[in-house]
Amino acid sequence: IAGIVVGAIQSCPVPSGGDEELLSALKELCNPPREWFSGMLQNDTVHAVLETSPAIILTWGCSSQCDHCNGCSIIQVTSFPWLWIEDLMLEFEDLSVILFRNDFFRDYYDPVFHKDAYDVMKKFHITELNTSVFAQGSVAENALKRSKEMFGIFKISIAPSPWMRKIGAKKYAGYLLNMINIAEKARKILGFKVFAFKRRSDPEDMVRKIILFPEVLEHMLTYLTQERYDIERDKLRELVTLEPFPEEIETLTPKILDVGRYRQIKVEKVLNAVGEGESIAAEDVGKYFILPDGSVVKGVGPVEKYRHYERVSSPAAKNQISCWGCGQFCLGKKNSSCPGRREFYKRMGLSESGGFVFANRILEQSI
Repeated sequence: IAGIVVGAIQSCPVPSGGDEELLSALKELCNPPREWFSGMLQNDTVHAVLETSPAIILTWGCSSQCDHCNGCSIIQVTSFPWLWIEDLMLEFEDLSVILFRNDFFRDYYDPVFHKDAYDVMKKFHITELNTSVFAQGSVAENALKRSKEMFGIFKISIAPSPWMRKIGAKKYAGYLLNMINIAEKARKILGFKVFAFKRRSDPEDMVRKIILFPEVLEHMLTYLTQERYDIERDKLRELVTLEPFPEEIETLTPKILDVGRYRQIKVEKVLNAVGEGESIAAEDVGKYFILPDGSVVKGVGPVEKYRHYERVSSPAAKNQISCWGCGQFCLGKKNSSCPGRREFYKRMGLSESGGFVFANRILEQSI
């Protein structure tokens, strides 16, 4: 049925014949009402706030859950409905998107109108992209294949995460190479951000193992050669194998901030990384945003060293966003479809904090 719905919406008008209830729904979707935010915008205060610099956050939550996440993103992803984006663009000519609160390219998808991150980037004329590694066959891969010459700079983040630990270094490296190959065919300018640290419970240095896969390493060396012409390729190969990374290739390793997820997992003795500041947790204070549930929020806080918000208007959606950040050992909230981080990791076959179960047992016995 989903395929029929998407196909019919893309080829409006709706064909005749078939189930009357389904056809009625399709006709509604082909010519949808433009009053989703009418109640919210009738509030003079809200409208005045949004007229200053209206901005939407495309996805709330993140499926990757990187250990260094400065936003402490929640595990339940909510995407901004495509229809609402179009509705707000009619209301506000200068509507913009906030790109670096979650990984919208990896996660954004509207299943009703079959829209992904490519459609968003095209509509908002986005020319530079930062994203983490994603799987083959995912909505993100489809968006990347469709993008072609749409944006020029494509930066890939390689970082420790529960997802990385679940699938293993070999499969992760395969997904990374697939992304690189697609990007190179589209003649995009490649870049990499390598968060080269590990948990104490990591039985192998997974990030380092991934970048030392021969094919991955070749791409890294090409990138570094482009960035720093004063280092010969053979010397670069030697430097990349060193632990920790030396200053000569520090362009490859971003600073890790002492906020959000990284601050939470410090209790697990994170090695090879030192938090270097906390200002990013407060960067949204006093700013206003529209979330994927249709509510307008204002940045306040921060709370427990991660970003925090308060609602200025009620959600337009039936199911509202209930969390601003995920607690490390959260068991989920009542009347919420989110299972909580502990249950989420349990389903992935990981420890309660997203680490390796077997390695954690060995670690506990040695302390």
